[in-house]
Amino acid sequence: MTENTKRITEYQKGFSLIELLIAITLLSIGLLAAASMQGTALRSNVLANRNTVATAVAQQVMEDLMSVDVRVGTPWYTTYTTIINNAQYDRFPPFNGTNAPVTTYTVPGAGTFRATYSVSPHWQGQNITQIRVQITLNNSPIPITLFGYKMIPTTS
Repeated sequence: MTENTKRITEYQKGFSLIELLIAITLLSIGLLAAASMQGTALRSNVLANRNTVATAVAQQVMEDLMSVDVRVGTPWYTTYTTIINNAQYDRFPPFNGTNAPVTTYTVPGAGTFRATYSVSPHWQGQNITQIRVQITLNNSPIPITLFGYKMIPTTS
């Protein structure tokens, strides 16, 4: 070996095959962690979308029930002055072109929702009615519950 060749090989430093394998292993572990994080984020976004839609449906049902005229002599007065538990809400807008009552509400991309409501008159001894709306998504064990309160007029 000449002196020039010896000097060049002494100063040349590089990666060994083992160092390269360790670097590739660490890189692949990091990429797998990032890929699994993306899957978790997608599932969480789907769940958040369903909860948002269920809350919007609950608000729609609550607004519908709160807007009802409950003066004495109106058809809904009896509903608001009688305890009702888990009544099926059947006034979703029908999308099949008929006026038949619809008991489920399907939102594309979010699922099918079913609403029930309860009416508790004279809540806590007051002239206030408590309305509880509960929305359940098909195949979901956790419902969305919304409470509203409405004053019952004392005079007709």
